[in-house]
Order: sequence, then C-alpha cells, then structure tokens
Amino acid sequence: MMRRLCVPATLAAALVVFSAGCNNPSGPDETAVEETYKHERPAWSPNGLKIAFTVRVGDSVGVFVVDSTGANLRMVKSGAGIGITWSPDSRWLAFSISGSLYKVKENGDSLTQLTLNATDYRPSWSPDGNKIAYVNGGIRAFDVRDSTIMNLVPYGDYPSWHPNSTEVLFVVFANAGEDRYYNEFRTMSLADSQETIVLSFFSDALAGFSSYNKDGNALILSLKPPDYSGLSQVFTASLVDFTLSQLTFDGGDYPSWSPDGNKVVYMRPAKDDGGLWIMNADGSGKHRLTTP
Repeated sequence: MMRRLCVPATLAAALVVFSAGCNNPSGPDETAVEETYKHERPAWSPNGLKIAFTVRVGDSVGVFVVDSTGANLRMVKSGAGIGITWSPDSRWLAFSISGSLYKVKENGDSLTQLTLNATDYRPSWSPDGNKIAYVNGGIRAFDVRDSTIMNLVPYGDYPSWHPNSTEVLFVVFANAGEDRYYNEFRTMSLADSQETIVLSFFSDALAGFSSYNKDGNALILSLKPPDYSGLSQVFTASLVDFTLSQLTFDGGDYPSWSPDGNKVVYMRPAKDDGGLWIMNADGSGKHRLTTP
C-alpha cells in the first residue's frame, strides 16, 4: 500500500546529492550558502564500537575509523574510498574507488577489488552478510559468496537494506514541476522481485541517504535545497504514522543509525565545520565526534 506524506515547504528545504539519472536544475549562485564537506559518509559498525568515514581535507583523502566515543582516530587506507559500508561482523569495510567496489579489513589489510566496472557507487552490505547492494544505472546486488551480480531494478538510487536482508530499499525521484519533486521510497523483494512503495511525498526537495532503523519502522534521510540556498538537514520518517521529523537545523548530511537505533551519526556541513556529530534519535543531545 502506498503511503503519501506531504511536506510543508518550510519543513522540506531540501535536496541531497541527485540521483545518477538526474541533473541539477540550477547551479550555485549568489544566494548559495557556504558549505564545508570534510568528513563524509560516516557508517556505524554493527557492533556499535566504531564509525568509519572518508576524509577529504585539501589534497588529503583517506578512509578512517574512530571509536564511537571519539577516541582512537586512525587511517585504514590512504586515497579514495567513498560510500563506506560495514560487513555485519564488523570486520570488513566496502566502498567505491574510481567506480569499482572494493573491500578491506577494518585494520587496513587485504584490500580486495570486488567489481570491475567504472560506475559502481553507494554500496550497502546486507545484514546477513551475503550481498552488497549498489548503484549502477539502477540498483544491483553483488553476492559476496560467489561474486555473481544480480540486476535488481533499472532505476533508483541510495540503496540500503531492510533488517530482514530480503528487501532492498531505494529512492525514486520525479520532477513535479514548479520546483516541486515527488520522492518515492520503494523496497524490492529478492524472493519474488515484488516492489512495494513504503513512503512517498511531494516537496521542494529531493531525499537521499535513507536507511531503516533496526526495527524497520522508521527511515532516516537527509534533505538539501536544490538551489544551494540552505544547508542539508537530517530528518526521520515514521513508517507507523507517516510523519516527518526534522532533527537538525544547523546542518546535517549523510546520517547513519547506531545499531540499536538510539543514536545517529552525521556530518555537519556548516561553514568552517564539516566534521562528524552524534545525536539521539529524537535530535537531542548533539555533540561533536570529530574535528576536521
């Protein structure tokens, strides 16, 4: 059953990174808010102990891991590595390098190339550890056990997994005219290829970087103005009463749940920040995790 959520313009000042098939309708102009992106795509380890992320500071790029307390910051690998996702045993990290998927042990050993394409992005490891969903002209899934690839749907973006490991969540966009957009969150069942619309809404924004909480009854996502007139912000969407709640008001992007669903790590893209922050699932208790 389709559930539709209408978002007031004052609430949905939003658009995150566009889908691979979408073009930005307007570039930055004199009204653009200055942003800082330095510590990107944080991913909370399934055991709750660590957070992995990509660092982009000047010419320095690398994959880093820090304890969820903010201690013991260290580099896993130097150079590119974007869209980080953890294996469910918290031993491996997967990410994209130059459009191909790779994995590496959490200690930096055994860097292994998984795919040979140049357009594979935004990997998401299934909770059962068997597959990695990713974007390539739609949504695909790499089978970790035998290295086979399954084409799931020829459209969509930002794949992630339902906690049951049998359904992939993804986002579909449509331009509704007059700077309005239709955002649709779908799941596809790997068992029978059945697609289900779990949430949809119209807004002056596009949603991105969404994922389920551990109970499968809420999504987290980020929203950003398409005209760069405001910062990206973090929202949660209830799949019980289909309400949207704004958690950040001073900038928030790349949100990621803690394994227990009680906290969220995100990047604050405000001017002169760009570091990682942690907050409670209701938006309270915000505190800094990393300083760029």
